[in-house]
Amino acid sequence: MSFKNIGIAGIGLLGGSIAIRSKQVFGNSVKIIGFSRSPDKLKTLPQSVVFDDLLSYQEISSVSQCDLVIICTPVLSIPKIFKLMNPFLNKNAIVTDTGSTKYEIIKEISNPMFVGSHPMAGGEKVGFENSDPSILIGVTCAVTPYNNADEQVNEVSEFWGNLGMNVIKLSPEIHDEISAKTSHSIHVISFLISFTLSKTKFSEEKFFNIYGKGLLDTTRISKSDPKMWYDIIATNRENIKNSLKEFKKYFEYFENALDENKLEELESIMIEAKNFREKLG
Repeated sequence: MSFKNIGIAGIGLLGGSIAIRSKQVFGNSVKIIGFSRSPDKLKTLPQSVVFDDLLSYQEISSVSQCDLVIICTPVLSIPKIFKLMNPFLNKNAIVTDTGSTKYEIIKEISNPMFVGSHPMAGGEKVGFENSDPSILIGVTCAVTPYNNADEQVNEVSEFWGNLGMNVIKLSPEIHDEISAKTSHSIHVISFLISFTLSKTKFSEEKFFNIYGKGLLDTTRISKSDPKMWYDIIATNRENIKNSLKEFKKYFEYFENALDENKLEELESIMIEAKNFREKLG
């Protein structure tokens, strides 16, 4: 790998996990500089030793040392962080990110040194204190070229691959459409299930011990960070809306079949759904 100095802006769950995993893989052959809104607070955590320097955004000029910079902030902040660091970037540096949406980010940044990435890793818990390098191993990382040199795209792809991820290359538009159907709209539905239940008479704690495991499995992801999901929804709104329209169509079909007592039609839907889900493992 050609990167010797790696900058990580945004030291939360993902940024911290990438830093730790990078040290595991590359050891002292890489220097890692972290940029955070509250570096002094992070320095109190034992895992902060993974950083060679841990700086505030007021010290962003130190990004000039880096040949790879990874922006791990919430989606709407990524273009702002890029704009902040851009005057100090080494002309040969490559900047990538970890955002769950790509097209709006790339369009706003509009700079060929920025190569969009989406490591599909994470969890409900947030913060550097919950960093776990194992969440990166074996997961998919989408790299989304857009007016980038092939060499830049290949170097970013190689970096993620070295961390143990399975790298795929997608256009930003296709990435966002797939993510809306397979992740973003699913989170919205999970949020809505939890929200709807919270408005019923069974939302009191005395009923919790009779909630079905299916509810807990389906709503686990609604424990995710609302701020992060606000940003994702804001930058992939149309795709999410289209995906929810598809869901609504079949939801209404199911509802009508119940009204008309056409239970055999519901069974056929459930059989097809079961067969598809089993293919996923």
